Amino acid sequence: MNDFIARIRKSYRHHPVIYNILMAAIAVMVTAWGTLLFLDVWTHHGATSVVPDIKYMDYREAIQELENSNLEIEVSDSVFITDLSESLRKKMEPGMVLESWPKAGAVVKKGRPVYVTIVAYSPKEVVISTPIDNISSRQAVSVLQSLGITNVRLVSVPSLYNDNVERALYNGKTIGVGSSLPVTATVTLEVGKSAAQEPVYETDDTVTVADEPTGDPESDNSDNTDNSEESDISYDIYD
Repeated sequence: MNDFIARIRKSYRHHPVIYNILMAAIAVMVTAWGTLLFLDVWTHHGATSVVPDIKYMDYREAIQELENSNLEIEVSDSVFITDLSESLRKKMEPGMVLESWPKAGAVVKKGRPVYVTIVAYSPKEVVISTPIDNISSRQAVSVLQSLGITNVRLVSVPSLYNDNVERALYNGKTIGVGSSLPVTATVTLEVGKSAAQEPVYETDDTVTVADEPTGDPESDNSDNTDNSEESDISYDIYD
């Protein structure tokens, strides 16, 4: 053993460059082997699990089921169901798993996440970023529908301008740019409706409103008599 060590020392003194190259190569191989061994342990190389069937399972139960299979869970999406009948909607309670990926029965590595889509606990909230008042009712409805709000009520209110949205209300409160509300909200739009103008009668030089009293009854009678005699006078009615 001592002779072997003496020979190594002697060769190192005569060939130091070759000796250093050899030691570096050994160090690289040991490092590579250690790295591969660490990756095998870290990535569970050769260790697999079968994805259990967690569809229509409660989220908390799904977590436990996946942990028993050495898998993790991650929520990729949530949906709030409104277009089903009341009986079906009650069966799909908040937190229920609707879809999972990879699918049930798939063979995957241990520790990998399974992505799920669940029933949302509350409806999606949207923020109004475009004015919905002082525009036409058609434009306001279009803005709300683009945000996903489909429950819109139109209520006529007195206004100087026809079809102008005077106010937008949710739960009795005025809403506008920056307001946050659920997509299931019912929004009430107060749409203006102008009052009809009173008819105006025009003769040669005199303009009178139809509802305006003429004053003296005798003068009115005399005017009526004169008008009955002058049958050639025409009246233009302006709305």
